[in-house]
Amino acid sequence: MRKGGGSFGMIVMVVVMAIVLYLVARAWSNMAPQALTVTNLSASPADLEADEGGSGESASPGHLPGIQEMQETTARHEEQVREAMEKTP
Repeated sequence: MRKGGGSFGMIVMVVVMAIVLYLVARAWSNMAPQALTVTNLSASPADLEADEGGSGESASPGHLPGIQEMQETTARHEEQVREAMEKTP
């Protein structure tokens, strides 16, 4: 057996590490703007919400929806889904 490590294995390891670092850097740059908005302590939860579904209001601290409110919200969502299904060919 040879006592030294193979240079081919070392090259493969360096290439794999470079690919992994590249992918991590891309993911980090895609995630960084969103992470900055989340760490913004002056923004309310409703401001951070991307869609206008209103779920941020019911999930805000200090306000838990009752069963009646959840049923109404579910019924509205169900109606929206039915209308969307009817519009789809």
